[in-house]
Amino acid sequence: ELQSLGLIELYESEYSCSGLLAASYDLRYKMPVFGMHEIHKISTVVDYNIRTYFKYPSDVGLNALEIGGKLFCREASASKSMLESARHAGLEIVNVKQGYPACTVLKLNDKAAITADAGMAKILTKHGIRVTLIEPGDISLPPHKYGFIGGAGEVDNGKLFFFGDPILHHDGDKIIEAATSEGLSIVPLSSCGLIDLGGILFTEGNIY
Repeated sequence: ELQSLGLIELYESEYSCSGLLAASYDLRYKMPVFGMHEIHKISTVVDYNIRTYFKYPSDVGLNALEIGGKLFCREASASKSMLESARHAGLEIVNVKQGYPACTVLKLNDKAAITADAGMAKILTKHGIRVTLIEPGDISLPPHKYGFIGGAGEVDNGKLFFFGDPILHHDGDKIIEAATSEGLSIVPLSSCGLIDLGGILFTEGNIY
């Protein structure tokens, strides 16, 4: 299906298989209302060149963090439709320099989060969010040097699911303590180190 949309041909010269799957999953996760056909339509809007779409800052239009009744995003690059929808929903828009707030921050609940981004930690704290600051790195995202905590886990129904085992992270104790102090139980989805796959989308029933 990816090949039929031209994604494999466009990416195989630049990305490993893991990088391709992560990029594709990340795009679907950040735009959960869209399916693969809609992704194809989005890519054709940008001069029929998905390479352009994935080039910063064009790739961060829907990358935003909703927490504490606010939407943190790089407003200059954010989708106007997303901003309008957020305001309509009563969310306050908070402009940040970080183009990937949803990737760099792992939301534990509406009052707590984990991040390795000192800038995001500072602004979240300013807005009343309890932040656990960890050291960058130790999260895989081929072919990049490292990935981000927001793409390696997600909370659902009182459980914090991780791609990999957080205890293997160099700040694993801090990550686990931050989660358990918020009443969350840790669910590692594998026994390897943490992997940034763009996040986890929980669904009910058959999504097809």
